[in-house]
Amino acid sequence: MNQDRDASGGEPKKWYRLSLIEILIVLLIIAILVALLRPGVQQASSGSVVFPVRVFVFDAVHGVPIEGAQVGITHTSGIYSLEDKTINLSRWPSSSSESDYLTAKTDEKGIALIDQKFYTGAGNRHPESSTHLPGAWVLVSAEGFGSMTIPVSNYSKKTARIREQGEIFVSIGLVPQQSIDVNTAE
Repeated sequence: MNQDRDASGGEPKKWYRLSLIEILIVLLIIAILVALLRPGVQQASSGSVVFPVRVFVFDAVHGVPIEGAQVGITHTSGIYSLEDKTINLSRWPSSSSESDYLTAKTDEKGIALIDQKFYTGAGNRHPESSTHLPGAWVLVSAEGFGSMTIPVSNYSKKTARIREQGEIFVSIGLVPQQSIDVNTAE
């Protein structure tokens, strides 16, 4: 009979056979270690939602609403980098025709209401859906006043919170053109 012997040539080696329970325990320990060492599952979701944007336009010198102001909303992304604090205007839309964005005129109360589509997203780190407001810009001009372009918001907001509020509110004060005389500014 040919049996394996240890290096000294003495007693034959005894092979230890694992029982089924022992094998299952070893496999369970390995599975737990793999699960603990592996990075977490990355979840992401995206979509879009339409919210009304209420824009209030007023005379910044006299504090009264401006009726008939032209209001537009356009989308662009990546103009401002939070990481290196730089501005990249090459990403600004090259055309400013009315077909590039939604427009409305303010009423006698200085209000324009535009239904605007915004992108949404949620992920592993932030599982509650957020509406991405940066990248949406409000453009306003009115006869006899200067023009203004501002972001709808610099921050994303929770979609549920905006739904509770029922709309996104933006206010813009325009200065009458005769109030600013650039030639006499020191």
